[in-house]
Amino acid sequence: EKLGIDKAAIAGGGVRDIKERICEVYKTEDKKSFEKPDIATRGKGLAALAELSQEMKRQEKEASGAPHKNFTKAVAKMAEDIGIGEMTLRDIVEEIKKPARDPREDAPPVVFRNDVKHFEDLKPDMEMTGTVRNVVDFGAFVDIGVKNDGLVHISELSDRYVKHPLDVVSVGDTVKVKILSVDYDKQKVALTMKGVRN
Repeated sequence: EKLGIDKAAIAGGGVRDIKERICEVYKTEDKKSFEKPDIATRGKGLAALAELSQEMKRQEKEASGAPHKNFTKAVAKMAEDIGIGEMTLRDIVEEIKKPARDPREDAPPVVFRNDVKHFEDLKPDMEMTGTVRNVVDFGAFVDIGVKNDGLVHISELSDRYVKHPLDVVSVGDTVKVKILSVDYDKQKVALTMKGVRN
């Protein structure tokens, strides 16, 4: 919020100017960048002039790297402000800069049953084809052509023991499922892949 970036902007694609925004909000300046050379070295001949010239070049070189230094200092301040590590914040910034990509959008379209148009059309023991939309520790959510995805609990993914759902399914997989139960009030569907050919 402090950076003036809303969630929609992040979701819609990379926020490429996030580094500049961090530097602007957490203003930092390198106070050493433009110090005047030591006055005591002035007036001591060519050696002092050469030394003065080198010092000015060094300061110019440092100043040209100031935006990077300012960002480093701004990240340190911001990380402290929000209570996370600097490296974690840098990783987050780099990910936010990237264009948004949702692997679920790459999934091929599934041909759903013609007799199921609404949630109320679902009945226990119906066999359906769906697309795995999300895989979590406790199972997989499958799009079966109605508003809400159905859940295949980890215990219903296979007839054999499943340590983790990703061992059986991945996002985008097309699977055949059977409806175990339908909760019309809560709009939830329990599915199984047991005993259904995939």
